[in-house]
Amino acid sequence: MLIYPALVVILIMGLFSKFERVKLATQVGVIVAVIFSIGDFLPGLGFGNNFFTKMNSLLPLGKQGMAWLLPVVIAVIVFQIISTFSRPKTLAKT
Repeated sequence: MLIYPALVVILIMGLFSKFERVKLATQVGVIVAVIFSIGDFLPGLGFGNNFFTKMNSLLPLGKQGMAWLLPVVIAVIVFQIISTFSRPKTLAKT
């Protein structure tokens, strides 16, 4: 369950026709997905009572093993906005 959220992010973001425009948001989304999926992964290894597991149980969809979804969506949206506004403007051809 550690890799699954990151693969879902890559798969969904890969559907965009111009991947270069969503590259930064995809990278951040994958990192956030892996960080938040640690809370679902550690109890399977026998480390059930830790910070990540407690954090995931407090998040929406945490009880269903989907605690990574909301933070990933927020991170992707925020970094896509940042990426859009920090992209250099191309000069119009005359």
